[in-house]
Amino acid sequence: MLRKGWRACGTEPPRMDQSKLRAEKLEPRLRTMLAEPGDNLEAIPVIVQTFGGLTPQVLDMLKTWGGTVKDELKLIKGFSSDLSPRAIETLILSDQIKAISYDAPVYGTGG
Repeated sequence: MLRKGWRACGTEPPRMDQSKLRAEKLEPRLRTMLAEPGDNLEAIPVIVQTFGGLTPQVLDMLKTWGGTVKDELKLIKGFSSDLSPRAIETLILSDQIKAISYDAPVYGTGG
């Protein structure tokens, strides 16, 4: 099924150790969240940084795994999205994805 999804996007996953990719591409807090046991099927708010911005290939991958762009973040060639753990684990396999971070809520300290 993974290969079918990648073929649908016109790319093949790189041949690289997934644990190494997790360490390189996933922010530590997000790595911890994904490692928690259980049926973690809820979408997680993330920031995805790419090497080339929102290319048609990146958009196709996102669509294949049920994600949508919430906000484009041109400064970092990225975007924010809500993605399932499975989608995150699949996107890190792409050579077009530089990093994925947890999009944590930001609170003010008051006036």
